[in-house]
Amino acid sequence: MIDAMTKHLIRGLRADHGQEDGDPDRATHVILDEPPLRLLLDSSALARAADMIDRQSAEDRKWAFLSERTDFQEVAA
Repeated sequence: MIDAMTKHLIRGLRADHGQEDGDPDRATHVILDEPPLRLLLDSSALARAADMIDRQSAEDRKWAFLSERTDFQEVAA
């Protein structure tokens, strides 16, 4: 059974098919020339990833004081 969020994602992918920013032929050459650990295959994917990293970094900074409280006393000194 597919939930509503997954159905929404599938509809969006189908609607965007053939309208992506990325060029599959160019991506193939990039991957074969120098295979990356992670690869964002068009400018919109890069922008979404950068936004996600910014939000995650902000969240990490927000809760950093809790992370620091879990250190061994010798490390904190």
